[in-house]
Amino acid sequence: MTPTARGISVPGKVFLLGEYAVLTGASAWVTAVAPRFEWLAPGADGASPRNAGFHPESPAGRLLASRGKAEFAGRFVDPWEGRGGFGGSTAEFAVVAWSEGVRGATEAWREYRALSAGQPDLRRPSGADLVAQWEGGTVEWNPASERVTALSETLRDFPVLMFSATHLPNRKTVTHSHLEALASATLSFDSLLPSLERAREGAGARDWSEVGRAFSAYADSLAHLGLESPVVRNERLALSRHPGVIGAKGCGSLQTDAMLVVVESLVGPATEKVIAFAERECSLRLLARGLPREPGIREIDA
Repeated sequence: MTPTARGISVPGKVFLLGEYAVLTGASAWVTAVAPRFEWLAPGADGASPRNAGFHPESPAGRLLASRGKAEFAGRFVDPWEGRGGFGGSTAEFAVVAWSEGVRGATEAWREYRALSAGQPDLRRPSGADLVAQWEGGTVEWNPASERVTALSETLRDFPVLMFSATHLPNRKTVTHSHLEALASATLSFDSLLPSLERAREGAGARDWSEVGRAFSAYADSLAHLGLESPVVRNERLALSRHPGVIGAKGCGSLQTDAMLVVVESLVGPATEKVIAFAERECSLRLLARGLPREPGIREIDA
């Protein structure tokens, strides 16, 4: 970190496509979002010289331990107030990794994955969220080839409404516990792969209807695998019935973190009715119209 920096800023993240499949080597689409996580160095904006409070068993805590360090001074600011689902754990890891001199997304991902080396694939966090938070914008991450493909320009006009759901009491999914349960199950994610390819082809042709249908198909496949929360499925199907909606899916573990609704247009009466329904009947909160181009990890200048 440069001597004049007063901290590190990391965006949140939302999985667009590829949850679960990415655990076994398939690609995932992930986008960086605001609000951002921040770590403030000791003395910056009243930040304490005491330990930032990273749990010793968290990725950040384990990375510190691997470096022979027990504490990390400063203050970590979580705009989501610990509700989870938007990349807080990987943001903490990113802060520590950056402070330790890591600068590339792939290098950061390798460090992150090394923390769970030796565990079954389905028990290891994919790290795709970390890659998006490091790079910024929207990316496709292929863990098999360790390749990052920028998608922000490809999806520049993608008409998707992004809603947050983690403020709701029925939405909390503890990722590490969920992965433990997955590892003991017998599941194949092959049924998810056609929807991924369909979305990729649709995006390449800028055929948003095709991408929207691919999102819905992916969600349906997750539901058939028992990997979509019933409350999310009910909301998704209700939203899908609205005029102007061409696709919908949840995001993250059991699809509980966020809701994506692909519409014919980001503006207009039909879209406003969809937003009103989502907020009133589902208690969702609109996070973005279209995909934001939120920058990746960066230092906060003095």
